[in-house]
Amino acid sequence: MSVKFDYWKLVLLSLESKIQGSHYNAWFSQLGFVRVADHGQKIVLNTFSKFAQKYIEDKYHTELIESIKDYYPRIEKISFEITEKPQKINKKLENTENQIAFDTDNNLTDSLPKLKLVEPTKPRRNLNNLNPKYNFENFVITGSNELISTIAKVICKDPGTQYNPIFIYSGVGLGKTHLLNAIGQKTLELHPNFNIKYITAESFTTQYIDAVRSRQMRDFNDFYRNVDLLLIDDIQFIAGKEGTQEAFFHIFNILKQNNKQIVITSDKHPKSLGGMEDRLISRFEWGIVVDISKPNYEERQTVMKFKAANLGLPLTESQINMIAEKINTNYRDMEGVLNRIQARTQLLPNKPFDDIELLQLLGGFEYTSLVSIDISKSNYSSDEVITTVGNYFNINKGAILAKNREKVVVNARRIIMHIMKNDLGYTLTTIGKIFSKNHSTVLHAIESMDGELNSQSSNAKHLENIRTKIVK
Repeated sequence: MSVKFDYWKLVLLSLESKIQGSHYNAWFSQLGFVRVADHGQKIVLNTFSKFAQKYIEDKYHTELIESIKDYYPRIEKISFEITEKPQKINKKLENTENQIAFDTDNNLTDSLPKLKLVEPTKPRRNLNNLNPKYNFENFVITGSNELISTIAKVICKDPGTQYNPIFIYSGVGLGKTHLLNAIGQKTLELHPNFNIKYITAESFTTQYIDAVRSRQMRDFNDFYRNVDLLLIDDIQFIAGKEGTQEAFFHIFNILKQNNKQIVITSDKHPKSLGGMEDRLISRFEWGIVVDISKPNYEERQTVMKFKAANLGLPLTESQINMIAEKINTNYRDMEGVLNRIQARTQLLPNKPFDDIELLQLLGGFEYTSLVSIDISKSNYSSDEVITTVGNYFNINKGAILAKNREKVVVNARRIIMHIMKNDLGYTLTTIGKIFSKNHSTVLHAIESMDGELNSQSSNAKHLENIRTKIVK
């Protein structure tokens, strides 16, 4: 059974530091905590008379709400109950067993006043490390993340009972951190008494080292073992750190045994994590492992439309398509472009944001090829590219331009489209007209080729050889 912390005594100590001694003693020394209600958004207090309630509300409302929100951050409303001799309640609490907690910066400390065990409706002080801007409402669901989005929402309702642990992996900027925080926010909403901890693996390592140096490992372990939902980001950063891995291994085991939910993110599949102990890798794969793949063109369009609308950006359909076409890396790069557009439109609101300006802004997102040969100044025509590639694969031009589905022809066609777009600067529309293909089909062919180059397939060598022929 996890320990529940009472921060009401800390609220009173905060009030005592703000309010003159005699006034504090007269109105607050007998102010008691009753409960937290409305999903953690209302706090109910007791005092000895209606007159005392009115005096506190009229004279000290600001000081009271500020002190409460320091330790109960979700509270928006204060309610009072009138009871006789509430000081007896406070005296009873003062005699309860206590325990050391973490401070609001999530650092280990022994400087806090001692904290008491109370009923499980208390919100927890360490919830402040969740980022409120990352939630399910502004997480755009696409084919790339639909599975993990569904799983994430399921575990918020009943954490620790299924899909535990969850291991999410993807490249940078594809929404892992957003998802972790969204899980935390939703779980907090459904279970306001939960002790929720979001932390990066680097910060976890720092906390572990600090605990060892200050000989506070017992407090470190006690804190993490009392977590109901652990969200740990970028676990790859504990690779090679034996002490940190040892500490995390034991914390993981305790949480798992007690049906506490664990969600982990990484940039790689567990089996691809170098410098990680085998026993940890096996535990990462204990529950469910899900990847978030790189978004395709249609998915990038969807995300761009959603984010542009949220920011109130006056982008046309063609401008959104231009951004989605140009930036095929990740959502973070796309957000960076939108932020620059937002700054530009706010600074110069009366000047229209046209396609030319957008292209200039997108200039920093040029495609970077793994092959170093530069043919961008060769002035090759589309016919010459088709002929060169056809000769290389011993295929005639008619077969390449026809609806021929032979594997070697399809592959040659993809290489031609790749060269036209990424080396010679042809637009997708122009390439589509040459091959009688629509915009999406052309983009899919080019992106599939990009993926093969990134995996160092045989096509990388073919492309290098063809580029050499073009340069000669």
